[in-house]
Amino acid sequence: MQLIKELMYAMKTKIKGRFAIIQISGINWNIHEDAPEKYKLKFLPDFRFVNPYKFSKAYKNLMLLRNNPILINRSCQLHTSGLILEYVGKDAKPQFESIFEKISQFLKYLRFESRQTSINPSAGIYSIHFEGQLEKGLADDINQVDMMATHPRHYLTMVKWINVVNADQKLSKEINLPVFEEMLLEAYSSWGNHEYNKVLLFSTIATESLLAHTYDKIYEIEKTKARPKNTLRMAKGAMGHVKDPIWKALMDRTDFKKLLHEAPLYLINKSILLENEALYKDLIKLYNTRNKIVHLGAPVVHSPDHFIELNSKGAFAALKMAIAVFNWVGNFDYDFMVEEKFISLKEAVN
Repeated sequence: MQLIKELMYAMKTKIKGRFAIIQISGINWNIHEDAPEKYKLKFLPDFRFVNPYKFSKAYKNLMLLRNNPILINRSCQLHTSGLILEYVGKDAKPQFESIFEKISQFLKYLRFESRQTSINPSAGIYSIHFEGQLEKGLADDINQVDMMATHPRHYLTMVKWINVVNADQKLSKEINLPVFEEMLLEAYSSWGNHEYNKVLLFSTIATESLLAHTYDKIYEIEKTKARPKNTLRMAKGAMGHVKDPIWKALMDRTDFKKLLHEAPLYLINKSILLENEALYKDLIKLYNTRNKIVHLGAPVVHSPDHFIELNSKGAFAALKMAIAVFNWVGNFDYDFMVEEKFISLKEAVN
């Protein structure tokens, strides 16, 4: 009789199906209680994403849960070393190769949406296998935590349910991620890995790409206006194309200094040199250091007036410079990277 009861209980606590168990390097989650149990993926239409909080018991039993989940203000925070997807397609054997490729892309978009640089899209998938059933429900060791507990500011990069949805939608629409933001994330990731030369390289690329993109966007908008700014010299060519020859001359040749001063001064009547000369000088040193690293491997002579030091202090300074430029164009999404203050878990959840 006892055996029958145990079997009946097991049937109630398990659901049958085909579930892809994907082992990855790790993700930190912050999932609200109101999030659905599953989400039908658009980029992988034969699969549903299984909520790691609502199915935390399954994640734990499959050894995909790295810590005891904690519940704060109706949101669960947990760390998983895998993903679970429910297969709802008709093929008896899904193509593993396509799953690997597409999940790698999904991790890339999820990394971007959450700003969680520890997510590893390129080498983060260890294995995929299928299970025929899952345990239902929450893990039995979810703890309530004091709202006054604190974490570093970067704790805000925990993946939320909306990040999953946004990553899926952007990937399904093949929306390209901004190169400059990806490069800044690479710089931040390199900082965490103590790869200081990479921090300087990626910070410079992020800055250069951001400024060029921002100016091009403004310029293209001005071209479509019936009455562009008086400072611009728009003219129609023989083929009817509108362009500004002065702007073309400013941007034709690669010149980092022009991105900081002449180009924005002509286009928007402002420049980093005029508004923040100290930052301008630091950015020139950053660019000089980048050139030395690329062409010679590293700065040959230690010269604080001309180069950034290839150490922890110099790398952090480079990251701060890049973020200062992001702020200058109106993007404040990455301030958490250089803010050292702690915040309450209540702030992290909301």
